[in-house]
Amino acid sequence: MSLIVLASSVMAEYANASGKFNTQANVIFNSLNKGELTAIVAPPSLSEVYYVMLRLYEKSGVEKPDENATRLCEHLYYHPNIEVADTPLSLIIEAAKIKHLLRLALTDCYVLALSEKRGCKAVFRHKEEEMKKVMDTLNERFQIVFLEDY
Repeated sequence: MSLIVLASSVMAEYANASGKFNTQANVIFNSLNKGELTAIVAPPSLSEVYYVMLRLYEKSGVEKPDENATRLCEHLYYHPNIEVADTPLSLIIEAAKIKHLLRLALTDCYVLALSEKRGCKAVFRHKEEEMKKVMDTLNERFQIVFLEDY
C-alpha cells in the first residue's frame, strides 16, 4: 500500500465539489476509500482545512457552516486510511528549519517534514508563488507532487 502526506489544500479541494482540481483530489480519496492508499496528515493541516472550508461554506451560504466544517474534519480524522501524525519535538523543529530555509507556509513545512521523515510523497494542490521560487530545492530534497500536474 502506498503512503503519502496530504496538504490541507488537497483535502479542501476534495471537499469542494466545484474546485478546480476536485477530480484529481477525488482520485486520491477514492484510493484511500478502497484501502489502496494511506495518507498522513499533520495536525496543523487539519486545522487549516477547518478554517478554509468554514470560510468557503460561509461564503457559499451553506447552513451551519461550522457544523459542516467540523463534520469534514471528523471524517478526515477518523478515516481508516488517514493517519493524523503525532507531532514530536523533532518534527516541530524540522518544520521550523524548513520554514527558515524555504520561507513557505508553516503548514506546508509540516507536510514536507512529514514526507521526509516517512520517506513518502508530499501531495499539494498547486505550486504556490513562494514554492515556485524554491522549486529546485524542493525537487532536490523532497518527493513532491502537485494535483495541477495531472
